[in-house]
Amino acid sequence: LALILIIAVANQVFQHADAAAKNLEEFRVLCRLISLAPLTPPDQSKNVVEDSIAAEIDVLNMSASMGSWQNNFVTASTTPSKDAPDWTKAVKPISCDENYERYKEAYEKLKAALQDDEKKESYAVKLPLTETATGKRVQKQLDKLARQARTIASQHAPAGSAGHITLSQKAKHELQQAIYGTQADPGATKYNHIWTNTGTRNTDCSGNKAGTSLSGDIICVCGKDGTQNTDICGAGITDGTGNWGTGGSTTKAAEILEKCAKAEPTELSGANLRQAVATALSLLKETAGAGHKLVLGTETNTNTYGSSDTAGCVQYGAAVGTSKEVKIQPKWSSHILEAANVLETIEKAKDRTTTARQNLEDLKQRAEALYATLTIPEDTDPRQDQQVSGGIAPVQHNKCTLKNKTVDECPTDDCEYDSEKKECKTRPGSETPAAGAGDGAMAGAGTTGCSENFNDKEKCEANKRCKWKNNTCKDFSIFVSKKVSLMAVTFMSIV
Repeated sequence: LALILIIAVANQVFQHADAAAKNLEEFRVLCRLISLAPLTPPDQSKNVVEDSIAAEIDVLNMSASMGSWQNNFVTASTTPSKDAPDWTKAVKPISCDENYERYKEAYEKLKAALQDDEKKESYAVKLPLTETATGKRVQKQLDKLARQARTIASQHAPAGSAGHITLSQKAKHELQQAIYGTQADPGATKYNHIWTNTGTRNTDCSGNKAGTSLSGDIICVCGKDGTQNTDICGAGITDGTGNWGTGGSTTKAAEILEKCAKAEPTELSGANLRQAVATALSLLKETAGAGHKLVLGTETNTNTYGSSDTAGCVQYGAAVGTSKEVKIQPKWSSHILEAANVLETIEKAKDRTTTARQNLEDLKQRAEALYATLTIPEDTDPRQDQQVSGGIAPVQHNKCTLKNKTVDECPTDDCEYDSEKKECKTRPGSETPAAGAGDGAMAGAGTTGCSENFNDKEKCEANKRCKWKNNTCKDFSIFVSKKVSLMAVTFMSIV
């Protein structure tokens, strides 16, 4: 598919090219490689993770820290000492900590936020809470998240040195060397043509000069001279001339490069570059004569790499014997493949950066959720429906024995006697909860108010539910219940 795409795009640029031209396919493939070289590589500087997310987690961590820790970063009102901190001491000053500046910055941001009406609600934790066990546990978890965030951010920080060549610049340099030949980066000036014309086609298009650059190889495939004067690469690709010195010059090569640069641009990626190189090398053919040479283009009818009216090629030497594998790697292909390696490194860095940003956002959300737990107030009032004494929920206690034959057997304080049904019923509004575990005089007294008059006989006797006995105010209903129970036992024994 990539091969079809490469050839198809080149066809759009040179629709007027002669389909019968012998080197049309070679021209289109080389031209495609040339058209990729001027494209701008991806910006490596975008493959960094901003420190702002990690810094926000640092502020949450500082806000949840105890006041004694925050005080380490309070700006002193007096002039600080000019002496450098002594890092040789067993207990080193906090300023010796490698993260001191981050802590200091987090404290300053927290201080500024607390003075901002819109931001201070985000840091609502009060210092007393940070001293509690809950506050300390949460802060330890926040500190762990902050450390993880700092590690991730540091691994994807921007390059520090401005003079350091970036991967994007390196990829661009490799592509330019593929076109013009191996050389140092000229910076703001133009690249030089390393391949030059000596005036002899056979010399310029073979041996060590073959494969020097794309510009040199494409002029060998398409250039005209006194013998080869047809449009072997298609009409209008290069002008006619009377000799190789002018027809194969770098000036003519530059004209072809300009035409190739007009090809429809596609994505500049490592995969596209590798496919384009593979397509070009697949067009190499072994020479018909002896020597096992490989050529790109059309040989002369005498099986040479010279020129004729319908021939033109570049010959790559191969010092190998018959039936042995021939490996040809022009210098321009090495530069393009190195550019592909660099682009793939940039692409992988982009993927890692995307993952790092997602991880930082996840850490931030976890930190915010954890910090928010400190703003939830503690339960201070016991619930009304909790257990009373002994862990048993209150139940209603029936003080009245239902079946009684006489009105004398029915207590009058909390009960009333039904003469028709001959039974003792609880008087409406007189129900009291039963005592729980540890029942006794004081247990019942707590529900009738008798305990309030524990040592006051006069007030105790004034309360119909209480009875003064053994110098203590006790719940009268307990004695009534015991009396009724005893009467019931006596009645059953009589029956």
